[in-house]
Amino acid sequence: MSQLRERVTALPGVKSVTFVDSIPLSMGGAMFDFKTKGAKDQPIQATVGVYMVGAGYFATMGIPMRRGRDFELRKDSGATLIVNEEMARQLYSGQDPVGQTASADGLPGQGTRKYEVIGVVRNSKLRTLGESTAAAAYLFLEAKPEDVFSFFGITVVVRSASAPGPLAGAVRDQIHALDPNLPVFNIETMNEHVNKSMLLLRLCATLLGVFGAVGVILATVGLYGVMSFASRARTREIGIRMALGAQPATVLRMITGEGLLLAGIGLAIGLGLSFAVTRFTASLLYGVSTTDMATFIGVPAVMLGVALVAVLIPARRAARVQPLEALHYE
Repeated sequence: MSQLRERVTALPGVKSVTFVDSIPLSMGGAMFDFKTKGAKDQPIQATVGVYMVGAGYFATMGIPMRRGRDFELRKDSGATLIVNEEMARQLYSGQDPVGQTASADGLPGQGTRKYEVIGVVRNSKLRTLGESTAAAAYLFLEAKPEDVFSFFGITVVVRSASAPGPLAGAVRDQIHALDPNLPVFNIETMNEHVNKSMLLLRLCATLLGVFGAVGVILATVGLYGVMSFASRARTREIGIRMALGAQPATVLRMITGEGLLLAGIGLAIGLGLSFAVTRFTASLLYGVSTTDMATFIGVPAVMLGVALVAVLIPARRAARVQPLEALHYE
């Protein structure tokens, strides 16, 4: 691995090179229990995602180091550990994690082992973009690469100073120069990887958008039909009102008000149901909270606008009814 690092680093445009067993947003990473001792030797345990990374991983991926230091090739063994802020909060709340220890059972090739925390990094997305903040522990991959967790081998991560596309072939050539039989696959940029990870979410969003549009159309047609039928059924009543002196504007306000009241009741019920199911939709959202005010205000406003248009047409028709025609209407 050190030879590959040197070869790829020497390529034109390469800023840094590192390794990881499971690239973020690939649904990888195994879960293990880490334990430590708190105040009065009380045991503290946290279930965290464990990732094996090479030296320089956090700088290459743009993940800031909060405290401590990164892994170093000639300094660290497999007994060192870097944690993210969430794991530090769960295991070492109120203490400086750097220099503390934690033990874990069942890690491949390592059994029960105690680790020394040498650094804390900022929380970042691990498995999906929509996940809540999760605890993560990072082990030094280059200390024991044979113990990698991933079924798909090791990922080489290259940060370039220019467009990364042309580097793909050069990196593949360097790998095959060291081992011609080593399979190299799934070469992609981080932007392509992020877009691929969002494919299912985008498909769901598109389908929900289509269903939502169909729902708006059906609601508009339904509201128009109900109000049109209601105004026709009240033709005689409207004629009598107008014969007794009611003005067309009065009739227009009456029909429009009744339609908007009906739409308002429907929106109130819909908003209540929307708030009730927000906890089930949280995992599908990214960058938008489940109680986003722009959504909960904008959508009802649009629906009221649609309802107003659907109501005005039959309301204006009712306001133009002639009293004598209405009295003879059956």
